[in-house]
Amino acid sequence: MDVQISMDDKQLIFQCKDTGIGMDKDFLQHLYEPYVRKENDVHEIAGTGLGMAITHKLIDLMKGAMEVESRVGVGTNIRVTLPIRLADGAKEDKASFDVRQTFGELRYVEYFFGKTVLLVEDNEINREIATELIQETGLKVECAVNGSEAFEMIKNHETGYYEMIFMDIQMPIMNGYEATRQIR
Repeated sequence: MDVQISMDDKQLIFQCKDTGIGMDKDFLQHLYEPYVRKENDVHEIAGTGLGMAITHKLIDLMKGAMEVESRVGVGTNIRVTLPIRLADGAKEDKASFDVRQTFGELRYVEYFFGKTVLLVEDNEINREIATELIQETGLKVECAVNGSEAFEMIKNHETGYYEMIFMDIQMPIMNGYEATRQIR
């Protein structure tokens, strides 16, 4: 898995390439439809088939674009482009872009930069990719591999230590719903 992140004064680009099993052209036509999964993968990989549908919708809401190229037996290349605008007088680094242009008046960079979040994800590849993407925004990331571990981490820190929690739903030992109930 190769993840690259770049930006200029107009856009933030995430590119993710793998050398996995790939997808055929027929399946790519339905990639963003909810609950759609490759038939031969249904019993091999856990999931609901909602990930790409949700991701595509979020990118659309941010006025971005997502391109997916894939070949069976070769792998998949996903490129996400999001519009941004550098803040007046800001240096061109990954933590200084003005997200207010894209996300309204949410003062994301100013408020969250340097704060700690908890990422709860049992899939190692997803955890690595999410960690990399989250850290690029200036946040510090701590990880748990299931809800039980996340609950213990939260219990062992003072209230407010984690500014935000990114919680997977389907996990072993304690799923995301139960972990959220315990945390609350």
